[in-house]
Amino acid sequence: MLVIWKKSQNTDALASSLWRRECGNPWVIQRRFMARERKRKRIRQVSFDVMISREKHVRQALWLKDLLVTRPGHTISMIDFREEVKNLGMRVRRLYYLLEYYDTLFQTRVDRAKVEWIELGEDGRRIVELERRLMAEYEPCLVENLRKLLMMSEGEKICLKRIALLREPLGLPHDFEQNLVHKYPQYFEVVIAKDKKYRDLQPFLKLTSWDPLLAISRREADAEESERDPHSFRMRFPGVKFVRGRDAQFLKSFQMLEFPSPYDPNHGYPKLSREAVKRAVAVIHEFLCLTQESKALVDSIAEIRRETGIPKKIGELICRHPGIFYLSWKGALARHPHMEVVYLKEAYSKPYEGERLKAARLLRKGPLVQVKEAMALTMWHADLAYDKRHGTDCFLEGRQFPMITYDAFESTFQSELYREQKIKYENL
Repeated sequence: MLVIWKKSQNTDALASSLWRRECGNPWVIQRRFMARERKRKRIRQVSFDVMISREKHVRQALWLKDLLVTRPGHTISMIDFREEVKNLGMRVRRLYYLLEYYDTLFQTRVDRAKVEWIELGEDGRRIVELERRLMAEYEPCLVENLRKLLMMSEGEKICLKRIALLREPLGLPHDFEQNLVHKYPQYFEVVIAKDKKYRDLQPFLKLTSWDPLLAISRREADAEESERDPHSFRMRFPGVKFVRGRDAQFLKSFQMLEFPSPYDPNHGYPKLSREAVKRAVAVIHEFLCLTQESKALVDSIAEIRRETGIPKKIGELICRHPGIFYLSWKGALARHPHMEVVYLKEAYSKPYEGERLKAARLLRKGPLVQVKEAMALTMWHADLAYDKRHGTDCFLEGRQFPMITYDAFESTFQSELYREQKIKYENL
């Protein structure tokens, strides 16, 4: 018995060694297969990744501006500022350049108790006033987008905490609960219900009246205007050879499926069916159309996942449809794990010829994008003024230029802010 056991053991070892030699290690094959699948599903497009790098300083300046606006007197002490930055997981010294280079946006002062404070500068106050004026002017548009978001959710209600996390991409004001919710009782009401995520009673924003005229998605409206296929999405791929073989068959069958309306939460499709997947893609597509820049963080979409019927693996769903969306990992690679940004491709066009950094151009601009462009233009002129005073070059020092595109010049070239910044720069 002992000899037979040894013989069988040697035979099994010999067979396994021959199998590995002929077929290779199964775990290596699986890893290679997974890497090949991941590479096939996602191909990097520099035009979208460059936008995140160019907007880095502008996003930080807008964050500091929003922080000051929420504080009484639009001021914050340096101690509280450091605590807020640490809570975000950032380093304080990396934001000190905002106070050094852009003194027209943010200023520092020391009171009698020798406490250092940060406050808005002259240009910062004008940008805040511009934002208030735009929000008052386009308030009906913001209310309509919020109504559409509630119409896509199950039960026509979403937790107020989750809507607060969606405030930035949707362009809602800081005090939207007082200015929008209570201002329009014919559309909204606040109810108390149990939330599955927080597992306790939470205030929910509920829609009081259904409007069938709003239950038309952007894709359906574009299909009626251009007389395109009413069931297909508009796609754009990075290359001609990108779609072939099984990918082409999958996309063809996916496009031929009947288009499910994202404003029908009680659709009755089985989970993970082809129809349910297409409806999830339609919901993400419609949500990105409601945002100001046709882009959002993946975490922002995950906040409304349960209410809208989107599956858990949102990143895989987005990567599965590279012709409709683009998932950028630029922020995640830069030590920001929650900065995976998804873009709606049809809202962007190719970069301009001769542009130094090949960044995509935004075609569908929300009204509040002007605030971002005004901030970028002010920072650009502040960089030029700083270099002229000190005889330096921002490119040589490693300071990246803010998000300056030709679209920003077209929309703000005749503005009062641009003329005043130009006069300041010429008089230095």
